[in-house]
Parts: sequence; structure tokens; C-alpha cells
Amino acid sequence: MDGSTLMIGAGILLGLLAVLGWVMVLTKVITHEGIGKSIVLGFLCGPYAWLWGWRHRHIYQMTSLMYAWSVVLCVNSVLHIVQLLITEPIT
Repeated sequence: MDGSTLMIGAGILLGLLAVLGWVMVLTKVITHEGIGKSIVLGFLCGPYAWLWGWRHRHIYQMTSLMYAWSVVLCVNSVLHIVQLLITEPIT
């Protein structure tokens, strides 16, 4: 296995973890904000769920979830940038 394959596998795993974090926060949005707001803003605008989660993390005891989700998103973004720099020649 080469490094590119490992990076793709790590990217897929981190992407799945990011979706899992989004779904977990989205269930809180549905529970506490209603189905209408969660469909319009939560499904169509992923950053809304992230911002809502950070604003309400203490109220709904999801601080650890928000830290984990944020770390996964940051690491995934850095991984994609590194992969892009490695695979695409800079001209």
C-alpha cells in the first residue's frame, strides 16, 4: 500500500465520522428546534448545525461531541489539502 491509498482511506473514515457528528447534532436540532427549522437549516446548511451545536453545547451536554466533531473536520480538511499538494504538481 502506498501513502496515497492510506490518505484516501483516512479521508473516507474521517468523512464518515464527520457525517456521524452532523447527524448526532442534527437530532438535537430536531428535538429542540422543531422539524421545520432542522430540515431547512440543518439539512441544507451543514454549518448551521455546527454553529448551533457550539452555541448549545452546555445546555444539551454535548461539549465532547462538538470538540470531537471539530477535530475531525479540521484533520479532514488538512488531510485533503496535503493530499492535493502531494498529488497535484504546483506549476
